[in-house]
Amino acid sequence: NSLIAEKPDALVVHNFNVQLLAKQLKKAEEAGIHVVQVNMVSNYKTGAYVGADWGQIGRIVGEDVVQSCGAESGTSGKVAVVQGDLTSAASIEQLAGFKEALAADTSIEIVSEQDAAWDASKANTITATVLQQHPDLCATFGFWGTMQNGAAQAVKAAGKTDQVKVYASGEGNRQDCTNVDDGLFYKFLNYSAPKQGEAIMSTIGFMLQSGLAPQDIRMAHYSRPFWVTKDNVDPSMCFDVPS
Repeated sequence: NSLIAEKPDALVVHNFNVQLLAKQLKKAEEAGIHVVQVNMVSNYKTGAYVGADWGQIGRIVGEDVVQSCGAESGTSGKVAVVQGDLTSAASIEQLAGFKEALAADTSIEIVSEQDAAWDASKANTITATVLQQHPDLCATFGFWGTMQNGAAQAVKAAGKTDQVKVYASGEGNRQDCTNVDDGLFYKFLNYSAPKQGEAIMSTIGFMLQSGLAPQDIRMAHYSRPFWVTKDNVDPSMCFDVPS
């Protein structure tokens, strides 16, 4: 609200959930302010979205889980899901895409589907409990690498790193690549925050030069995800978080 009162040319917004800023985003556009939503969208769609196609992210990971834990894998087929916040677009759409992909193999069973509120310690506790209940777990998928690091540590503590495949998606900070290199993450699907930063700036440049009103622009710039694995991990794939 205070930013809207300052009347900037553009706002870049990261929504915690689909409802939180809906009224403010509409108010900003009505005030003539261009709004770019990043990664987690609101129920109110502004002029531009820059970020991951969450349904696609979920499907890509799900398809790989089918290969790793499906009928021909010789595993239990049991899979755990560690969500972020249940009201976040990133969680809602990622889960839908993941389940869509898993539907291709009826031998796969999601034995746990809990939210850790983007918190690594909660992901650790959840995963430790799941491993006690399902010691033959095949894979766990977490919706953010920083959070899923907690799950990976639980898998390591249980001595099941070679058995349980830890999947994560995320922006690609240094820890994500380190976890892959150390074998804590089986695979990490990177949508690259630095590239998103470049896309945000080019999107704002277009909006300001277009001469169009905020309500007359509707565009999306989706990040292109790529796998980071033990076979291809390289320092250039991830970025250092400023201290």
